[in-house]
Amino acid sequence: MGTVLSDDVTVAGDDGEPGVISATLYGPVAPPASMSCSDLTLAQWETGATQNFNVDVTGNGSYTVTGPASTSAGCYGWSDTVTLTPSGATSSSSPTDPGESTSVTVPVYFIKASSADPTDTPVAGAYFSLANASGTVLATGITSAAAPVEIDQLVAGGMAEGSTWELIETQAPPGFYVPRTT
Repeated sequence: MGTVLSDDVTVAGDDGEPGVISATLYGPVAPPASMSCSDLTLAQWETGATQNFNVDVTGNGSYTVTGPASTSAGCYGWSDTVTLTPSGATSSSSPTDPGESTSVTVPVYFIKASSADPTDTPVAGAYFSLANASGTVLATGITSAAAPVEIDQLVAGGMAEGSTWELIETQAPPGFYVPRTT
């Protein structure tokens, strides 16, 4: 989370007329059963929250519509309408168009927590498994101190919103141990 959501719009064929890009950001929307944001229907996109943004057009070129930072995992998509003035010529895209949607994933760090070092320092070398509610291991990974592990990217198709998952440390990094449960 915290990824700034933006959309790149290319204007071509404009004869020099000014205009405006009216962009709508949809999301977050729960992924469909396929776990692919590109498989959402327009009706599914329209069930999510929306925010509107405008960017002035001065002619042919590439323009970036900058939205907010994502605050939760899920699918986000853009629809854009370019309107030129004074002719009123328009062109539109939908969040169902290829390239107009993206998935925001959940980053995970293993954090060293102790009374001797309360700095919440990320720890490299922790091996883990990700299991679903049935206990089936869907992915495994190893942590890095430099960057979070994007666990959504480890599961084919992503992780469904509202599902139950268990992150299990299977091997501790050097100098640490995995607590035993009895």
